[in-house]
Amino acid sequence: MMPHGIYPKDLADRLIAKAGQPFQPSNGTEGEIFIVSWCGECEHDVNMDCPIIAASMAYQPGDVGYPKEWIYGEDGQPKCTAHSSACNPRCNTLERSEDQIDMF
Repeated sequence: MMPHGIYPKDLADRLIAKAGQPFQPSNGTEGEIFIVSWCGECEHDVNMDCPIIAASMAYQPGDVGYPKEWIYGEDGQPKCTAHSSACNPRCNTLERSEDQIDMF
């Protein structure tokens, strides 16, 4: 599964000029939304020990240690260029019941 954008399209459109520049979440809520969207099924975070996440919290954009992988994409959406959507052991661990409704 490919991660989805975290911003509404109108906001992302205004951020297209930032394409390629470092992305840093503006607050904890935005950071959590980004991490859930990009890291939730990434093979690099199987054991929840991705060094990119830790570095994003320890450094500021412009610091040598800030992750170069977190940038604004061509569509204005923040992205992680290290993301790999290859299925990891957490994928498909729960089976759906036939009685379960599809809410989304």
